[in-house]
Amino acid sequence: MTELATIDSALKVLFRYKLCNKCLGKLYYDPGYVENEEVGESIKIVLYMEAFKYIQEENYNYGIEILKTLAENGDFHPAYLSLKELNVDLEKKGFQCDSCIGKIDLNSIKDEDG
Repeated sequence: MTELATIDSALKVLFRYKLCNKCLGKLYYDPGYVENEEVGESIKIVLYMEAFKYIQEENYNYGIEILKTLAENGDFHPAYLSLKELNVDLEKKGFQCDSCIGKIDLNSIKDEDG
């Protein structure tokens, strides 16, 4: 079983699955000093920053797509707030992590990406 290695991998996973910080963090190699929840939140923060890079410099629509994914599939509140500021309608729905509710197995996600 392999671990996810890049931010691009994390984005691909979030495009397909709803994952809380802890479960997203579990997909990455952990040397043991950082909690999975902190890893997952950090990944979402980096993706959030990348979304704004696209919005400001390269590809507005792709940046918005990343923000929507972070909001809907990552339950990342700053993405909701930013979309609202950008006048992009997105209904905030109840969030349930696909892994936490048993809909997916994180090991299968690692295997798909590897």
